[in-house]
Amino acid sequence: MVIITTLILTSACSTKTTTTTTTVKTTGTQETKIFHIGAVLPMSGWGSSFGVPAMDGIRLAVSQINDAGGFTVQGQKYILQLHEYDGGDPDKEAAGATQMVQAGCKIVLYEGSSGEAVQAVTEAAKSL
Repeated sequence: MVIITTLILTSACSTKTTTTTTTVKTTGTQETKIFHIGAVLPMSGWGSSFGVPAMDGIRLAVSQINDAGGFTVQGQKYILQLHEYDGGDPDKEAAGATQMVQAGCKIVLYEGSSGEAVQAVTEAAKSL
């Protein structure tokens, strides 16, 4: 949870990237926005023995952060929306990263065998 929170705050506070968010509700003058993060992990196939527990941990962290009311950066309140992609097929991991970037994810958590292909997608999109 500490790693996810650190990544979110680093990305949200960065001046080099623009964060894609969606406004979900307004309370008085305070808007709550959605901060999109993605995870490309092997949920089936060769790496599911480490991908499934990792995804469960990410889901738990997202749930705990949102249940606590989200997080605030420079006065702006956010909640997290997790986008998931089964990276169990190494040939499709870059496609998963592309899907995450297209969904507006500024952080893509990745674990698999096609690291260079995934990194090429996320770096081009200025995602962490």
